[in-house]
Parts: sequence; C-alpha cells; structure tokens
Amino acid sequence: MGGGCSTAEHERGLRELEDFAVKTLMALVMVEERQLRFATGLRLFCRMDVGVLRTPDGLGYWVNEIDRTQNASLFACGVTDWALTLAKDFAQQVPEYVHPTI
Repeated sequence: MGGGCSTAEHERGLRELEDFAVKTLMALVMVEERQLRFATGLRLFCRMDVGVLRTPDGLGYWVNEIDRTQNASLFACGVTDWALTLAKDFAQQVPEYVHPTI
C-alpha cells in the first residue's frame, strides 16, 4: 500500500470518517435516550476516539472510547487558546441544553 493519497482521496476519507462518527453518535444517543427516557449528555458534548484501519477494501472505522460533557479528556495540554475557546463554546451551550427552546 502506498504512503500518500491524493487531495480527492483525503477529502473522501474525511467525509467517510465524519459520516461514521455522526451516525455512530446518533445511534448511541437514540439507544441511551430510549433507556434513560430523558436527554443524554452526549447531546451537549462528546469526545469520540475513533480508530482508522486501512484494509484492502478501503478504510475501516471503530469507536475506541466515548467521553461526555465535563468528564471528557481533551488532550489540550499546551494548547491553551484552543482549550479556552472550547470551554467558552461549551459554557454557551449549557443553558440551551438545560432549558431547550420549543
């Protein structure tokens, strides 16, 4: 297998990865909310650790770990500006999660 990929292959791979992550997250949300009977914290914030494996047929994806809300490990050591921006964005979403608009 070659080491690089074209821009088109890279963009297609990113779309596949995002599609996998979104579909997986929504499936987890549906299962959890059906069991809990209230909104899951996964709707507020989720860090999903996704593994990628190159196979002869393309790429395969799997979920290694899911962290939610304030318990998520963000691996933000050394990137203070990014971590503060993320914390601010998270804080702005909390009122909507607690009191959703109808």
